[in-house]
This record gives sequence, structure tokens and C-alpha cells, in this order.
Amino acid sequence: MKISNESFRDWKLESREVSNGVTFFEMTNLSGCQVSCTDHDYERGLNNCFSYAFGIEKQIFINWNKFLYDFCKFEFNGIEFKEELYSEKDFGSWHYSLLKKRIVYDGKNSELSIQKKGIFNNWNEIKVLNKKEITLESIKEFTDFIK
Repeated sequence: MKISNESFRDWKLESREVSNGVTFFEMTNLSGCQVSCTDHDYERGLNNCFSYAFGIEKQIFINWNKFLYDFCKFEFNGIEFKEELYSEKDFGSWHYSLLKKRIVYDGKNSELSIQKKGIFNNWNEIKVLNKKEITLESIKEFTDFIK
């Protein structure tokens, strides 16, 4: 799983080799929260650190819905959407839509879903996650579905 460092633009990432082939990763956000890990597999260590930072954001970020919206936008990496909408007045609900697929966040119920358009032009839910189930890995799965 490749995560863009831009997805964590409010976090500073530092890494250094602490032993032969072993890297220490540390991320610090603007509020001073820190996450860190050490691993001999560079990509796995980096992704673990990103995953820990994502968990911190989910727990403490005041506007989690907007963070998630922006995070997905970076992970979509320039895809041209038919419609993309964030609505603060609808509890921070948002969606990104292509012609036949979309990812939707219901801010009132804190549920993230991927949907596919059916033969009668209605949206059918493929998978739904509540806030507890939303992880960096599940976001990656959802963004891969859209791509």
C-alpha cells in the first residue's frame, strides 16, 4: 500500500537509519502529537507510521469529516470526478462521484460507503463502514475501488 505524504500535510515526517537496514520513523503534527515506529522493511515501517498518524487524527481531530474528505482527495491523485461535494451544513457529509461509482461519507451517522450505480440508475451500497471500522487500510481499499 503506497500512501502519499501529502495526505498528512499537517504532519512532519522524519526518518533515520538506526542500525544496518533498520529505519526509525517519527511523525509529529502541528499540535505536537507524535507517532513513531522502527522497522527493517522501509515501506512497511513508513506505512505503519502513517497508519498510527491516521488513528490519531480519527481520535482527536476536531473536524474529522473534513480531514477524511481531504485525505481521500489526495489519495485519488488527480482523478476527474463528475461530482465532488463537502457539506458542513449536512453534518460534514461528503462524496466523490464518477459516472458509475462513488464514495460517500454520511456525517450524521459517521458511515463511509462505496456505491455502484445499478441498471436502473440507483446507487447500491457495496460496503459500509462505521467510524470505528475506518482505518488507513480500509480507506486505501475504498480509493482503489474508485480508481
